[in-house]
Amino acid sequence: ARRFSKVNTADADGTPLDQLQVKSMTEDESGNLWLGTTASLWKYFPETGKAQRFSIMQESLRKFPNLPDFQVIEVRRDALRREIVCATFGQGLLIMKEDGSALVNHLAKPGNRQSLNTNNLMGVTFLGRDTLLIGTYGGGLNIFDRRSGTFSALTTENGLPNDVVYGVLPVRDGSWWMSTNRGLVNYQPRTRRFRHLDQLTQVQSLEFNEGTY
Repeated sequence: ARRFSKVNTADADGTPLDQLQVKSMTEDESGNLWLGTTASLWKYFPETGKAQRFSIMQESLRKFPNLPDFQVIEVRRDALRREIVCATFGQGLLIMKEDGSALVNHLAKPGNRQSLNTNNLMGVTFLGRDTLLIGTYGGGLNIFDRRSGTFSALTTENGLPNDVVYGVLPVRDGSWWMSTNRGLVNYQPRTRRFRHLDQLTQVQSLEFNEGTY
């Protein structure tokens, strides 16, 4: 019979993993677990039972060690690039090499329409090899073109019924389903048209929540 065991470990600074809320996880090819938590990104090594925490706070905050780190809402692995992609709440999009050799932090830049339009992210989904679909809290759907390094956005200005997008799922017909605070939305990129499912159609409640797809 399979049994569950509690992971009772801490990082090098003594921060206990079992006291944190794990928001998301993914596994790399070595069997290690990457965990998105309420206190940054963690890497757990099942063979040794040890854990490593990646604290990537803004430099200006490092002099306040007791401040909580940012939340990693969703973590995904890009197997092709061997990278860990993190949607964070408050610190934008983090993309880190699995070996820790490089880190890129994409942040919102006021006035720059080719950057994220908010740092409060709710989820990230791969679309093909070079595109990330990013749900945000207040910025609608952000689309990251990894080849050009630029972002674009779909918001209420484009027809999205609400600018809170929790999850995004591409489907076979080429459209994208999104869970929002105004029901389910289907977007067809080819025609740039939205189809909205609300309580008058097929949705039990308008407001979805974190982690819903």
